Amino acid sequence: MRRTAVFLFLLLGAMGCGDPVTPKDPLEGNWLFESSDGLSGMGLTFNGAEYSGYVMELTSSTSANAEVEKGTFLTSDTQIVFTPREWSCPGPDSIYVMPYKIENASLAVTSGATVIVFQRNLASPATNFVITTGCSQTGTFVPMPVAPVSNN
Repeated sequence: MRRTAVFLFLLLGAMGCGDPVTPKDPLEGNWLFESSDGLSGMGLTFNGAEYSGYVMELTSSTSANAEVEKGTFLTSDTQIVFTPREWSCPGPDSIYVMPYKIENASLAVTSGATVIVFQRNLASPATNFVITTGCSQTGTFVPMPVAPVSNN
């Protein structure tokens, strides 16, 4: 595994991701998707009825930018309904539905015509990372806090 990929896994661990225990609910815990170059990725954490989603990009070996969304979710056998409550981009942030499937240690989530395959993260959280939350809606990352949003 490339050094940058290791840093991304450690970075996602630093965001509070990582669950060394296999949960009773198959969706519960932390899931990671890593880009092929190991410089960016996504994380989903499900805890009870709450979720956190992260889109991250390494800015160095010890820092990253992260767009963060937090909220509540409901599931059926085939879909997850996400209700955002906080976001690091200016709102509103609409409620959305994504089909999903869990097989072995993989979580496949469909967004439009794209299927993103996440792997369960069992790594311990890392230390010594500087994570800047913000928004990259305009193509340029702008530091912003995670703040409450409406779902309009």
